[in-house]
This record gives sequence, C-alpha cells and structure tokens, in this order.
Amino acid sequence: IMVPQGSDAACTGPRPVLLYAHGTTVDKAYNIASPSNGEAGLLAAFYAAQGFIVVTSNYAGYDASRLPYHPYLNAEQQSNDMVDAMRAARAAFPKIGTSESGKLFLSGYSQGGHVAMATHKAMQNTYGSEFKVTALGGMSGPYSMTNTVRTVFAGGVNAGATIFAPLLFTSWQQSYGNLYSATSDVYESTYAPYVETLLPGALSTTQLFTTGKLPTKLFASNPLVTGDPSMDALFAAGVGTPNLIKQSYRTAVRSSATHPVWAAAAKNDLLSWTPARPVALCFGAQDPTVFATNSSDAATYFASKGVSSLVTTMNVEDATSVGPTLAGAFAAAKASAAADPTLGASPAERVASAYHGSLVPPFCNVAVRTFFQSVLASGL
Repeated sequence: IMVPQGSDAACTGPRPVLLYAHGTTVDKAYNIASPSNGEAGLLAAFYAAQGFIVVTSNYAGYDASRLPYHPYLNAEQQSNDMVDAMRAARAAFPKIGTSESGKLFLSGYSQGGHVAMATHKAMQNTYGSEFKVTALGGMSGPYSMTNTVRTVFAGGVNAGATIFAPLLFTSWQQSYGNLYSATSDVYESTYAPYVETLLPGALSTTQLFTTGKLPTKLFASNPLVTGDPSMDALFAAGVGTPNLIKQSYRTAVRSSATHPVWAAAAKNDLLSWTPARPVALCFGAQDPTVFATNSSDAATYFASKGVSSLVTTMNVEDATSVGPTLAGAFAAAKASAAADPTLGASPAERVASAYHGSLVPPFCNVAVRTFFQSVLASGL
C-alpha cells in the first residue's frame, strides 16, 4: 500500500484508490512491495505522488506464495488475487492512518491489463455489493485471448512467445487438466522434461535463452504472411529451429474447434461482459508483444453491447487520441531508442526490443492517470 504524504490538499484526507495489477515476469522472487522494484517505483511516482492511495499485490506463484506454478492469464484466479488484496488493504487503512474516498480505480499493464479488466468484471458481476468501481484504465492487455491464440497458432508469433506459451499452457493445464496428457504432446523433446517447472524461476529472460533452457523460436515453420513488412518480419523471427512447440500440437489445435485450448481461451477471454463504468484502453499501435488488436477488439465488442460512450481508446502513437504533447514525447522516445546501439542491430530492431517493456508503459500511465483525474473531476 502506497499512501500519499504531505500537507497539500491532494495528499490529505480520504483519497481515491488505485488497485494495480503488475506485468509478466519470469522471476519467481518478484516482489512489488520491494523498494527496489522498478514497477513499484513507477506507481509511486505516477499515482501515489499525485494523491492516489495505491494498492498492488504479488500474484499467486511468486515471492512467498507456495503455489508451485503461476495461474498466468487465469481470469478467475488472478481477479481473486486482486479482490483479496483490496480486502486486505481496506482492513489495513485504519491501522496506517489513511482512508479511502469511495473512488476505486483499476489499472494494470500487459498481463496486468488483463488482470485489471478481469477484476473489473468480477467486481461488477460477482462482488457488486462489496465493490463499486469508478473506472478502469487497462494498458496493453491481452483481452482478446481467443483471437490472440488464433493469430499466434496461425504463425503470427509475437515477441516473447516462447516465454508466454509455457506460462500460459502450464497455467491452463493446472487449472483445467485437459490441454495435454504429457508435456511431450506439446513441446519438443529438448524442453518437455522440465518446461512445466521452469517458469517462474531463478533465471532471467536473457539467461533462459543464453543457457538454452528455452529457444527463441515458437514453431519450426510457416510464419503468418500479412503483406505488412514490419509484421511479417516479426512473425518470421518467431519461426525456425530449434523451436519450442511441436508441429503436431499446433496442427491439432488449429484443426479442431473443440480442442481444449479453445475452451480455455474462451473461458479467459474478456470479450464476454459489458462494463457499467468508464473504461480507458491505452496501447501502442506497433506493439510486437501484445498486439494492438486486443484493445481495438475490446472497444468494438463493448460498442456492440451499446456502451461505446463509456469506452475511451488511447493510442500513444496518435496525437488525436492522447494529445500532441504526449504523442510527440512518445515519438521522441522511439527516436532515442532507434539510435541506441545497445538495443539491437538496426533501428527497427531497437525500437521493437524496447517497445512493449520500456517505451509504452510510462506514456500509457500518464494517459491513464489523466483519464482517471478527468473522471474524478466530472463527478461520475
């Protein structure tokens, strides 16, 4: 819990609460309550220092959790993590000399965007008598799980896919028990013996690749070809040998509409509810890790439910949606990344390597904070 301090009116009295869900990490020891945690530092600067009480939590499977796996993108489990965190925070507020104003905001980045939206859905549909959400600010989240899995298995391999795939399949296998009979059904023989217990763990992302624990290629062949040179280059980079997932499993998933992978994806797809409170969806249009279609699909789905007036989309590449100042600053950050030789061999590779993890987060947090402040000012 991060509590604003000081004599300014923005830091005293009952405060609005931001319940925040963190992004994907491979580090089993990850602890967002640590003063050295970079994502926690961002929250302190962007929200707590601006008058929000910040509540954030580690997920099951990390830090002191005894669960032997992480329920990655399991909407039910992860939303319950956040509900429990908010309950614990409410019990703690009187003991630490703070109080909430009754305004509850939800946000998260990447995986945390999915978790935040799942939490909004749960608080509205299941825990409505206990929680009243003021607004959601989702950032670069994989909301459209079915379409994302469909794209990846068609060969539209996103950056980091060999990290995300085992996290996802282990999570859903542990939860539902039917994605495979043995890891050798899914993974190539080099990786099948240990992949279920690899993540999260003690190795960094770089170490996972340099030690050969994971390959950089998801499938052996047949990348998706779209005609967009930048996307086609991205997809091609995720295909080749050595690869992680067997072609036989890929074929089985793609050839059967009743394969358990589709049932699991549908269960955790967030294009399945209708928000009753304002929602902002912030993203970067060129994101190679969590495709921007997740946000556009969500906006389209919510519009089909008649609540387009509640939904604001914010593309940090687009001055018309985030304003010229923020879009201009993002363009300058991209140019700086493109000129940094430590990030890759070419300007395009440098931007792609930094885009999701470093470039977009601070700008989306500014956009979302501004959105939250506008909701507060409007009295909604």
